[in-house]
Amino acid sequence: MTQINGFLASINGGVNTVVCLNSQAGDCLLSNQFQSCGSDTYSIHCAHRDDQVRVFEFLRKNKFAFSAGRDWSPAEIFEFFREQGLVAGEYLRISWIGPDEPTVAVC
Repeated sequence: MTQINGFLASINGGVNTVVCLNSQAGDCLLSNQFQSCGSDTYSIHCAHRDDQVRVFEFLRKNKFAFSAGRDWSPAEIFEFFREQGLVAGEYLRISWIGPDEPTVAVC
């Protein structure tokens, strides 16, 4: 499986919630305006589209995956932004084929 530092789990009301898989990734997020939410979860609020684009580029460059799913999942939003020319390049898409069975694809 492709190595990732964590993944963008959700975006709700402008709040991006990221799950980290190692402590170095958490330190990276904290040094870039993310707030710790306890355990291995961090968040950042994006009030504007430009803020969201900046966060997506940061996460992509630092090997964080984007969760797949329904109803405008982080991966679907990344795809939409890419179609609009707001973000570029490949990204890592994470989905689950079963409990504790993630799969990561390069998209």
